[in-house]
Amino acid sequence: MRFKVREGFVIHHRRLVKVPGLVDGEETIEVQVSSYYAKQVVDFDPDEAREHAHKLEPFDKEAKAWLEGLAVAFDAPVAAPAAAPAGASLEQLVALMAEAIKLAAAAPASAPADQGGASGG
Repeated sequence: MRFKVREGFVIHHRRLVKVPGLVDGEETIEVQVSSYYAKQVVDFDPDEAREHAHKLEPFDKEAKAWLEGLAVAFDAPVAAPAAAPAGASLEQLVALMAEAIKLAAAAPASAPADQGGASGG
């Protein structure tokens, strides 16, 4: 699939390539790094394109269909009610905190449960 790199993006793509060795039949695997800049056309398979999908625009029909297949449908957000409650005032919050502190101070302190079992030596 062919894609064009979106404006403002750069893709540094890494792929593993087989490099023939000096001996017949010998191969080594090396990392190849390629850089693609805005408006350049690149050819990626689906796995390679998925890694960089947010940086790509379709350049052919196959790429367009593939990118559209990644799109996720979602419901439009619901409008906020016209008269949303404003919340508690500072005075109300202070009163609630004072009441919570008063209740916490009045509650009996609970000792930690004895988890060691019966005492003994």
